[in-house]
Amino acid sequence: MKRPGFTLIELMVVAAVFSVLFLVATGVYTSAFSRQKTVQAKQRVATEARSALETIARSVRVGNIDYAYYRTGCAGARCDLTTTQPIIAVRDTTNAQTCFRVNAVNQLQTTTDCSQASPTWATMTPDDLVVTGFTAYISPASDPFLGPPTIPTDCRINPATATLGYTASGGVCRCAVTATDCWTGQVCDTTAGICKNPNTQPIVTISFTLSTLPLANYPASSKLQTSVVTRNYQR
Repeated sequence: MKRPGFTLIELMVVAAVFSVLFLVATGVYTSAFSRQKTVQAKQRVATEARSALETIARSVRVGNIDYAYYRTGCAGARCDLTTTQPIIAVRDTTNAQTCFRVNAVNQLQTTTDCSQASPTWATMTPDDLVVTGFTAYISPASDPFLGPPTIPTDCRINPATATLGYTASGGVCRCAVTATDCWTGQVCDTTAGICKNPNTQPIVTISFTLSTLPLANYPASSKLQTSVVTRNYQR
């Protein structure tokens, strides 16, 4: 007499089918979970990057480029503003300074006074994100709002033309050739024989990439670039 039930083969077939279904469901869930985490990581990095860039852009937009800082800000010497700068220095309408940089461990930082010898820098980006490819181009390379020179060092010194340079009478920088007698960004008015400031509003072009750490489970990066014109008109 046969008893009702399943044979061993039937049980093995059912177990095999359920195993396949379980593996498929697990794969689908794992893939969906991974995609969701990747999307979240990309969204987070993009948000942090936009926030950092907008903080810098806002300071530039409502303030002025601190050209005075760049006259001595490169190891005590005048910075070459025709190349990318490691620090963005601006001043607001109250003349308060704000500076931005990327430190040695690729974190975006800010301080309220980068003119002092050892400023205190505050980190703007999370510790698990790094900034690479930071560039900051400032144009024009010379302060368009610079007042008349008052001391000899306000003018560019060309040893070959001792008769040129600072002239106390009228407070001007005498010149014959732009390339050798005027600061980068200025233009020599050969008719008047004096250096003139560029007639343009300052603009800063900022670019950087914010990324997760190299060994992050869900890698993501966001590259941003923008050009910001200062709105403070001083002429």
